Amino acid sequence: MATSPAFAIDVLNHQRDLGRLPATYSLPAQMQATWYSVGRRAHVARRDQGFAVVFDGGEIAVGATYPTMEWVLRQRLFSLDDAAARQPSVDRAELQRDIERLERAGILVATEMQQ
Repeated sequence: MATSPAFAIDVLNHQRDLGRLPATYSLPAQMQATWYSVGRRAHVARRDQGFAVVFDGGEIAVGATYPTMEWVLRQRLFSLDDAAARQPSVDRAELQRDIERLERAGILVATEMQQ
C-alpha cells in the first residue's frame, strides 16, 4: 500500500498543507468569477495509478486535486475561487486545468451567477 501512487498523492497533499505560504491579496485586480454547476453525474474513485473522476463516458485522471474534485461534484454552484479555498496548498493552475478538463467532458458546466 505504501508504494501505491494514490498513497503518494495523499502524503504529498499532507506535506503541502504543512508548508503552505501565506495568502496574497490583490483586491483592486479582482476579476469577474466564472461559476460552474454539475452537468453530469460523476464521482472520484481511487485507482492503482492515483485518483480519477469516473462518469458514464469514461474516466479523467486527477492528481493532488482529488479532494477538491470530490467537493466540486457535490456542489450546486461554485467558482474557481471557492474550489481553490477548499485546498489552498494545491497549485491554482493545476486545479483550473482539472476543472477545465471536467468542463470539456460535460461533467461541469460554466454558468452565470444570478444576482
